[in-house]
Amino acid sequence: MRRKAEAAYPFRATVRVPDQGLGSHINAMAAWAVAEAGPWGKGYEQYPAPGRRGGPDAIRFYFRDRAVRDRFLAEGVPAGIEAEPEDRPALEGRAGRP
Repeated sequence: MRRKAEAAYPFRATVRVPDQGLGSHINAMAAWAVAEAGPWGKGYEQYPAPGRRGGPDAIRFYFRDRAVRDRFLAEGVPAGIEAEPEDRPALEGRAGRP
């Protein structure tokens, strides 16, 4: 499932979750992504940090389009929240890859 998502949505934004959490910012970020990128189903994942209690260490948003992902980083992520881009070309059609 994750491999299919990564092939279909090769442009990602990883948002670090501060110790105090994201609060309502997560809803605002998800709303921005849906409004700007359209219906995206399960377009984000949460990653727990080892030994961390109370929530994930980071949340990753998936996008089909690099320009939309870059706008998300500039406009959709609240000031003071750390986020970084990650690009991965689609896996399908690459030699030596399943």
